[in-house]
Amino acid sequence: MDIDSIILIYVLLLFLTLASGLWIAFAMILVGVIGIFWWMPPGATKILSYIPWSVTNSFILTAIPLFVFMGEILFRSGISDRLYERLTPFFSHFPGQLFHTNIASCAVFAAACGSSPATAATIGTVALPQLLSRGYDPKLALGSIAAGGTLGILIPPSVIMIIYGSIVGESIAKLFLAGFIPGIVISLLFMAYIAIRCQTKPGLAPIMEKAPWGKSLKGLLGVWPVAFLFILVLGGIYSGIVTATEAAGIGCAGALLLAWGYRNLGWKSFWQATMHTIRTTCMVMILIVGSNIMSVAFANLQIPGYLANKVTSWAVPPWVILLFIYLFYLILGCLMDGVSMIVLTLPITYPIIMALGYDSVWYGIIIVILVELALLTPPVGINLFILYGLRPEFSLSYVIKGSVPFILILIVGLMLVTAFPQLALWLPTRMIAMR
Repeated sequence: MDIDSIILIYVLLLFLTLASGLWIAFAMILVGVIGIFWWMPPGATKILSYIPWSVTNSFILTAIPLFVFMGEILFRSGISDRLYERLTPFFSHFPGQLFHTNIASCAVFAAACGSSPATAATIGTVALPQLLSRGYDPKLALGSIAAGGTLGILIPPSVIMIIYGSIVGESIAKLFLAGFIPGIVISLLFMAYIAIRCQTKPGLAPIMEKAPWGKSLKGLLGVWPVAFLFILVLGGIYSGIVTATEAAGIGCAGALLLAWGYRNLGWKSFWQATMHTIRTTCMVMILIVGSNIMSVAFANLQIPGYLANKVTSWAVPPWVILLFIYLFYLILGCLMDGVSMIVLTLPITYPIIMALGYDSVWYGIIIVILVELALLTPPVGINLFILYGLRPEFSLSYVIKGSVPFILILIVGLMLVTAFPQLALWLPTRMIAMR
């Protein structure tokens, strides 16, 4: 049987298992097991007993539950309330006022959290009651928080970046550095859109009294606990003093100390944070195990290399193939969550991207932005459901309509990072050169 027929069989098997409603992780495991038993020598099947242990026994992946737990502690300890309160006076000077506070709070919280759903849920819980009670436009309020929440996986630390780095073997520190400038650029694009909308249509945001600049600057100083935690975690990684996993452990300790200092974390909240961390970690780990089992079956038949050679032999510019991959991810993002999307597809798309001569760190940031889009695109955009769950009096379609402009802005951000790769690569290169 030729390799094209084998690839077709794999695609059909994967499509049928996913269409049957089987969990994505088990669909990958099933397809991988069938491939291993069908095309690999009998003795090679013993590898199935080795893959789960070798994949999960990873020092790098230990950072995932630690960063998730850190975000959960920050989420349940009331620190987000203080963060939002401190940033509000500063943004009272800009058109849109509290809308900007949404984006800024999401960006700052993301820098200490690493999870987009946690960022959207945390800031949404604090911001929506204030926005709606003061007469802000509900559609723009919901859309800005859903979009701001996506910054949780782009501004480091980022669980998605850790997953990407562990799968392709890329430096987590480089990926974290690479996310800074794109994260700031997309945040500013969000805020620019809000300012223009509110300037041209003042009814979207009520006119509020502007706080004195002294109070505004004092409020900015009030975010020092989260900023200190951010510097503690990322400063340790970039200085080379600690690894990403060790920094995650330090971050957990720092988050617990902050929660203890504010006296806002009870045993019930601590237990909820622990259980949610366990559930999230188990979900991520089984997906990574499934991806690796499927990758072994693919690698045995040299499918990734074959596809990379075939695609690069096409008489089209590399950017055409890149845009095709973007379109593929945009469609896939409408059908599955971001983590499932990357562990399912990276074994195929990564070799193609490397064969085209693109940078591995740059592609990691591209993948993160594509996952951000998946968080906002219906019908399975997680952030959409989080905002809908927080304010069920608004329909899901209403939340989606509020998010559409921000989806378009994210696509603009994707195009900017594509056209100007140094937005992602300048900082990692600069930091390495300074060492």
